[in-house]
Amino acid sequence: MDFAVARRMMVDGQVLTRDVFDPDLLAAMLEVPRERFVPPAQAALAYLDRNLPLTPDGSRCLLQPMVLARLLQAADITATDHVLDVGCGTGYSSALLARLAGSVVALEEDKDLATFARRVLRELAPQVEVVEIAQHHLLVQTNTKLHDRTVEEVRKLTEAPNDSSIKGIQRK
Repeated sequence: MDFAVARRMMVDGQVLTRDVFDPDLLAAMLEVPRERFVPPAQAALAYLDRNLPLTPDGSRCLLQPMVLARLLQAADITATDHVLDVGCGTGYSSALLARLAGSVVALEEDKDLATFARRVLRELAPQVEVVEIAQHHLLVQTNTKLHDRTVEEVRKLTEAPNDSSIKGIQRK
């Protein structure tokens, strides 16, 4: 499978058709290899227009491309923003954010997902700091760095958000 072609088809057929036009976000989605952020057995499914389970019980998923793109576009992230990505899963959203923001801290409560994210991001977005949720409590108590954006991903999403229903984006 040619993943570069699959990425282009994802952006052209799923993202652009849903009113996502931010050029920096579109460039990031064309650059970041989504197939690297799913278990290897699911790599061929990475560009489908659906949520992909990341855990055996399906309680955590990689958001379908259009939903994530609309969420990130609504966040209006700039190159000077400091972003806290809550529930980063395997790190795909964090890798996209790393191409849009000044800095990204990725929080994840699931140890296996955090380990997966750390491994992939070390290669594809080494500037992203992955913090497991147990460490997050220390971060909140001791870190004085403010974040301009917080992107909180939902675990399961059954329908695409409209512009007025996108939640989980907080501007500080």
